[in-house]
Amino acid sequence: MSHPLPDRELSELLFRWTQGARNRLYRLAGLAGRSRILDLGAGWGFVGEELAARTAAEIVCLDRLPDPLNLARQRSGGRLHVCVADAHALPFPDTHFDLVITHFSFLWFAHPDVVVGEVCRVLTSGGCFLGIEPDYGGLMEAPDLGWRHAWRARLAEAGAHPEIGRQLPGHFRRAGLDVQVLFCDRYQAPDPRAADFLAGLPPASRPSSATVPETLFLPLWLLHAVKRPSGIPSG
Repeated sequence: MSHPLPDRELSELLFRWTQGARNRLYRLAGLAGRSRILDLGAGWGFVGEELAARTAAEIVCLDRLPDPLNLARQRSGGRLHVCVADAHALPFPDTHFDLVITHFSFLWFAHPDVVVGEVCRVLTSGGCFLGIEPDYGGLMEAPDLGWRHAWRARLAEAGAHPEIGRQLPGHFRRAGLDVQVLFCDRYQAPDPRAADFLAGLPPASRPSSATVPETLFLPLWLLHAVKRPSGIPSG
C-alpha cells in the first residue's frame, strides 16, 4: 500500500509519545540478547536508531521509501542497514531474524495476514515479534467533537485499517505464535499537534471542530508474539 509518510517532525512526535510502550516491550523481548533485528515499516528510522543505541545487534530498517531510510543510515553513522522492499514479500531467507518490530506499520499494510506470514517465515525458532499498533475504533474523546468518526473515516478512505490493534493478535495466533497483549497504562493529555496527523489523509470526514478535545485517548495495542520451537504445542 502506498501512503504518505508523515513529515519527520510529526513522526518524531509519535515516536516520543510511545517511548514508554517500547520500553515495556523491549524488556519482554530481552532486547540485549538479540542478534539480528528487523524494523519493519521503518519510515524515518527513529526506532532503528533507538535500537542501534541500545544493542549490538545487526539492525535492518525496511520500508518502500528510500530517502527517509538513507537519512536514518547517515544519522546512525552507517550502523543501520537499510532495505527498500515490500513487507508483503520480504527479501530475506527463512529464520533470518530473532526479532521483528513494527510501530504503527500494520495500520497501513494492505494485507496484514500476508505480512504476518512473512514475519513468521523470517523469524528464528524462539524469535519474537513486537508491535505497537493503534485502534481508532476505540478512540475516546470528551467533549465529543467527532474526532473518532473522522479518524476512522479518513483512515479507511486512505486504505488503512483503523481497528488493526484489536485485529492483529488474532492474525498472529492463527499463524501459530504465542501472543501476549499489553496496553498503555498511562494517560497523556492531548497534544494540539494531534490534528496535524489528519492533514495528509483524504477529507472523507472532518471533526465538527478543529479544536482538539480536552480529553483524547487512543488505545494502543502492544503485542509480544513468540515463534515456538518446532514440535512444541501452544500453552
